[in-house]
Amino acid sequence: MITMLTRWTYLRVKGRMDYVLYLLLLLLKLQMSVTERFKVIPTEATIMATVGQRAVLSFHLSPELSAEGMEIGIFRPGSSYFVHLYRGGRDENEGQMQEYQGRTDLLKHDIMKGKATLIIYDITPTDDGPYRCYFQSESYHDETDLNMKVSAIGSDPLLWVEDYFGDGIKAVCESDGWYPRPEVMWRDSEGNRLQPLQEDSQLNAKGLYHVQTSITVYSKTIVFCSIRNALLNEVREPSLQISDTLYRRVNRNGVSRAIIITAFIFSFGAIFISILILVGKKSQESKVKHKAEKEQLIKSFDEKHKTFDEMQKTFDILKNFLNVTKECVTMDPESAHPFLDVSEDGKTVKNTSKKQDIPDNDKRFDFCRGVLSTQSYQSGKHRLDVEADSEICSVGIAKKSAVRKGAVHFNGDDGMYAIRLWEHHKQLISSQKEISPITLKIFLDCSVGHMAIVALDTLHRVDIQFNPDEEVFFFFEVLKDGEIKILS
Repeated sequence: MITMLTRWTYLRVKGRMDYVLYLLLLLLKLQMSVTERFKVIPTEATIMATVGQRAVLSFHLSPELSAEGMEIGIFRPGSSYFVHLYRGGRDENEGQMQEYQGRTDLLKHDIMKGKATLIIYDITPTDDGPYRCYFQSESYHDETDLNMKVSAIGSDPLLWVEDYFGDGIKAVCESDGWYPRPEVMWRDSEGNRLQPLQEDSQLNAKGLYHVQTSITVYSKTIVFCSIRNALLNEVREPSLQISDTLYRRVNRNGVSRAIIITAFIFSFGAIFISILILVGKKSQESKVKHKAEKEQLIKSFDEKHKTFDEMQKTFDILKNFLNVTKECVTMDPESAHPFLDVSEDGKTVKNTSKKQDIPDNDKRFDFCRGVLSTQSYQSGKHRLDVEADSEICSVGIAKKSAVRKGAVHFNGDDGMYAIRLWEHHKQLISSQKEISPITLKIFLDCSVGHMAIVALDTLHRVDIQFNPDEEVFFFFEVLKDGEIKILS
């Protein structure tokens, strides 16, 4: 009896220990899955940068974990090229935007703590705007946005009297090297705002604003020309004093009667001559006006004729491919970038922005977010209908020998011929249609090396010419959250 009780007590205690051990293992597994997730946070959501200086873009992971083995990319939204890319433990220059080459440096001294800092040197006005940064581990991906506001304070304004204007004096104020466009204002000594005679702001060769403004002064006073950078709240405000002596030079009250009578006599002769000149001038202006109207009519006709010719060519292409059977095309998963998810039927591809657990091969794109068709063509006519997001997708063709590793260009130099739909977004989308996706008809004629992409909504057409010296595949590029579907 005692032996049985002892055995029962042992089994009960052992069962509890197994249960506790199971709970501990479960909690450990949950903790590991949680620690694999992270969030990318910018140190500052908006940073200020000065033209000619450097800008600092800082990001860190929460919770803190090492980013040494991750892929870190900073790019401008809407561009498929990078501002800076860190991958495989080193910086990569391939695929970097041309305007940032030699101007960026990624600081990695705190990368083991999940921190990365990008330095952009020699800031220009074109650097103004949004940036996006992502961290990609083997199992997780997150990104965040940051906005850079670029500014520049211009030169001290030059303020001078240029000429006499009517009954007053024309004062001019000029300054160069401002960004963004500055606020310009004239005021008097009492702080009252004055109406300018002229105001002009133009971009110079460096992309900075050159400002010139003028005003008419009708009495002795002090005027102030205020030029203000609203972003930095920095003001340059020189003043100009119009003396009593200077103003009397244009005051008509001191003119003598003799001068007035003499001027009155000569006025009749001047008026008579002016009438003759005016009649001749009106006749000449009439001829010039008629000539300009004629040229405008011819130009308008040419533009309409050109539009008609384009529409006629589009209809001819549609008619030419009317009897061509729609191809049964599928997408080749073995060529798809690791971020792309190809459906089982091969008809749809999506960008998940998450690396798929798939093996690498010679056919697979590793930088361009692209995928090729399973089928290839070297002769005949072929037709394909697709549905694509017009703001984040590209379509075209790729030769069999096309480059698939590293950055690719769509100009044919590396065997790729494609168009980015967002560059034609306004033409492809009608005014009644506000959002994508759009339906595209793609016509491929291998015999003459011509591909036509027609938006079904607007009949806007984009043409691609290529050398039909080898077989080609249909090509599709899908950026973040995008999708392309081949229509049956």
